[in-house]
Parts: sequence; structure tokens; C-alpha cells
Amino acid sequence: MGMVHAQGVLEPATLDRPEEFLELEAGELAGVLGQPNDQLAVYAWHDGAFVAIPYQVDEVGPSGGYFGEDEDPGNLDANDQIVCSLEDAGDRVDCAVWAAGADTTRFEIEVEDPLNPGAKAWVYLFTGEGIPQSAVDYVSVTNDNPFQVTADRYQEGFLLDGPATQTDMVIFPELGSGSDFMDRLKLRTKLFALGGWDTEEDSAIDEARHFVKDGPVRVINSFWISLGDLVDLSHVTVTFYRQMTTVDNSVNQVLITGVKGMVWLEDMAPIADGSFYYHDNRGSDPEADATFTDLVDGDGAAAQIGDPAFFYEWASATHGRTIFIQDTQPVMDTGASVNSYYCDNCPTAPWSDTGDMEKWGEFGTWMKNIPLSHFDLEAWNFRLSGANPEVSVGGEYVRRYFHRVTRSVTTQNQCPVSIAGDTPGAPARRARLEQNVPNPFNPRTEIAFVVPDGNTGQTLLRVFDLQGRVVRTLVAGTLAPGEHRVTWDGTDDSGAVLPSGIYLDRLESNGQVLTNRMLLVK
Repeated sequence: MGMVHAQGVLEPATLDRPEEFLELEAGELAGVLGQPNDQLAVYAWHDGAFVAIPYQVDEVGPSGGYFGEDEDPGNLDANDQIVCSLEDAGDRVDCAVWAAGADTTRFEIEVEDPLNPGAKAWVYLFTGEGIPQSAVDYVSVTNDNPFQVTADRYQEGFLLDGPATQTDMVIFPELGSGSDFMDRLKLRTKLFALGGWDTEEDSAIDEARHFVKDGPVRVINSFWISLGDLVDLSHVTVTFYRQMTTVDNSVNQVLITGVKGMVWLEDMAPIADGSFYYHDNRGSDPEADATFTDLVDGDGAAAQIGDPAFFYEWASATHGRTIFIQDTQPVMDTGASVNSYYCDNCPTAPWSDTGDMEKWGEFGTWMKNIPLSHFDLEAWNFRLSGANPEVSVGGEYVRRYFHRVTRSVTTQNQCPVSIAGDTPGAPARRARLEQNVPNPFNPRTEIAFVVPDGNTGQTLLRVFDLQGRVVRTLVAGTLAPGEHRVTWDGTDDSGAVLPSGIYLDRLESNGQVLTNRMLLVK
């Protein structure tokens, strides 16, 4: 006997790659070119209803860049990108099930995991004038200088006057403690054989070539790193998603062959000492546990242990987990030497420390013997739960990195009736938490939320600080299904005025948990 699915569901979603994203080009969708960007909406089928999910359209110029002049501004052209999160994908549904207010043509996007054939999920793209869209914003720029990005699951901050050097990393509750565990990510370069090592303090961000695009699904940050007016070192594009970042580094390599030319160093903050497990893929056993004292050599040279590293992993039961995956193959193809190294509390280093003055790098990637050339480096960074920190999951994420999800697009027309013979009714309401307005705010802000149909239990709306502490309970009780609004005046449960900063509002209703971030500025 075959499996019985809910009415309208043809296949249930089984894809398990929630941290990643889906990026389509408008040219894959027949008949949408020239339509206004805001007449597109992305939906997924969850729990018996179509739900509008967050998406964004990023216009791409003729040369392939995000910040050049677009061929058809405000309208879809062939290379414009439509982006959403795989975490939001849902079931495959019958053509009789339709989004309210949509045109009679839709696009079914099937996503499959090549590592687990048959593991799939679906999203649906509808068009229509005035079609309802999601108001959720997963990631935002909260400060321009110093540059800071906040997603609903993490926060990253960068050096004043230019986002080239990372200075903090916070993984929010439910994944981590909300404490900053990053001391500094640092870049060291050596341009000439007889020259010294240059640090990020010697380099500069070209303000005229620093561009940012802030959308609900991702923030794109593009900048050039230059050594004064002498030479461009690299063009970097960092893209921030809900639970991961990607880095595309286009390196303008002008180093003399044979010198130790370029090194990236990551420091952990003192708060992280003793609480982290460290994993990498050097040596014969990539999954072997290592700690912050296992692999120290202290001389500033690359640790020659097996193959070049493709990933580093930190995990802490309290602070969360980060996985850094870097594809070094393009550099190796030039004949360069690319190695991982590990050194904590080293007594000497060929450059000055910047940061906590105690460590010059828990881990790093060292490139040397680089011929005069231009090459690109790509990296992915995941922000995950620190559950079971003694177990490395980095190897699995490396497999995913090298085996991206596949997708197929099917153009479909609306069926005249549902599979039961009746016109589909209005979709059931699901829990929804809107972004507070205004945001940033001082001293008051309004939060709108929706209690789902069929809710019979308690609804909670609470405000947390970045350490995961409840500072204010706004709603705690049984509410009628539908839309509700509440005002928060920036005080805690005792009536005390809270300081400026980022706070999280979290809605719990009918088994669903939704979180947004709010910025209180005084």
C-alpha cells in the first residue's frame, strides 16, 4: 500500500541542508523577463498551507557584478538573481493548490541533495500585481562604520574604517551563548623579498569602491584592499546569509616567487580558552580530536602534516560551532604552496600582534612560493549549534561544499479544481512575527505578530539580550488566532531602562518559534 499524503501534497520535503541557500537566475524562468521585481513572490507549502517565504532579487550588471549599472533597473533581466533559504523550502503540491492573488502560471523549483539522491524539497515562484509577500528580514547591516552585520542567528563586526578585519563573532541563543568569542581575524602580506610584513593596519579599504547591498535574505559586502596607493591586494566579496557566510577573494598577486607571501590568522577571544574543541582535516585521521595545545610548533612556519587543510572547526557546548571551508585548489594549480598551521601563545612571530596581545593565531592559512599571477579563493563559513562539541561535523560540510544541491525548474499552469474536486479554500494562517517598527528605535517600537489558526495553548512574546537572558515578557497567555500588536518601551520587567544595543524578540505559538532582532539606539 502506498504512502498517503495530506490533501494536495504529491511528495513531502526530505531535504536536510537547511544552512544553505538557493540562487536562481531570472533567465531560468520562462516569461518573467521585463516584469517588475516586486511583482514576484516565493512560496513554500508547510502544514497544509502556502506560506510566503523571504526572498530577494539582486540585480546583476552586464559584466556580472552586483554594483554595476543594471541592464533593466527595477525589472527582471536574464542574469538577475532570485535568492531564498533552503531552510524555508517545503513539500511538492498539486497544481490545483495556488497562492491567493497569483497569476495562473507558477514555477516549481525542485532542489535535490546529490549526496543523498531522492532527498528533495520545493519552492514555488508566483507572479502577480499585489501578490502577498513575506515581511521577514533574516540579515541586516546594523552599523556602517564600524561595519557590523546581524542575522537572526549570529552577529559579526569588523575593524573601524573598513570591513577587512573581523573583530567579533557572536552566535545567538539557541545556537550559542550570545558571547563574543572572536578576538580577531588578521591578514598579513609580504609584497617584496626584502620588505617587511604588512598588516591590515598598513592596508586600507578604498571608500570609493566599497559597496553594500542589504536584502532580507542576504547582505552583499564588496570592497578592495589596497596597500596605500601602491597596489591593490585583493577584491573581496563577503555574502552574509541567515546561518552562513561566503567569501570570494580575488587576489592580485604581485609577490616575488619564493617568499612567504600571504597568511590569514584567526584569534579566539580569551573567553573561549578551554571551552572549545578544535578539529581540522590534516593528517591521516581528519576526524581526530585536537585541542588548543596539540599542534603547536611555534616557529611561524606552516605545519607540514599531510594534505593542505580544507576546513577548520571550532565547537563549544556554550559558545556554538563555526566551520571554515576554503578551496585552495586554484592556488595550488599555480604551483604555490598552501598549508594550514596552528599556533597558540607562540613566543615569537615574524610580525607584530594585533588583538589581545597574547595569541597571534589559533589557526591560519599560509600561502608561499606564489608566482606572479591572479587567482581566486572561495570559502564558506557556517554558524551552527555547539551540541556535542567533541564530535566533528566539519567533514560532512566539506562534502556538501564540493557537492552543491542541484535544482530543476518546471513551468506549471493552475488546475481548474483541486484533487478532491473542490476549489481550494483559503490557506490556514501560520504563526508570523513581523519586524518591529521603527527599527532602530528610541524609546518605543511596535511589534506585530500573528497567532495561527487552531492555536489553543499559550503564546509567548519575549525580549532577550545577546547573552540569552529574558529581559522583558511582553505576552504570556492564550490569544485568539489572528493579528496582534504590542508596544515595547525599551524597559525590562522591573521597569528599568535598558542600554542601547541589539535585542531579540521571540514569538512562541502553537509549536512554532520565530525570532527577529531589534536595535535600541539612544
